[in-house]
Amino acid sequence: MNLLERSKMIAEDLVRIRRDLHQHPELSFQEKRTASLASREMEALGLKVKTGVGKTGVVAEG
Repeated sequence: MNLLERSKMIAEDLVRIRRDLHQHPELSFQEKRTASLASREMEALGLKVKTGVGKTGVVAEG
């Protein structure tokens, strides 16, 4: 399955996440809630997640 097909399958989830992020803005390098949300969502997709990169960054491997 290519990226476009996968994106279509999770389109509703992507919109939900985008709306949530816009409703809860955070200042640069203080994005604790955003990082937590991103890591949870990526782990739910089965990705290996590393948090705390550059303070609040998140890196995922498939």
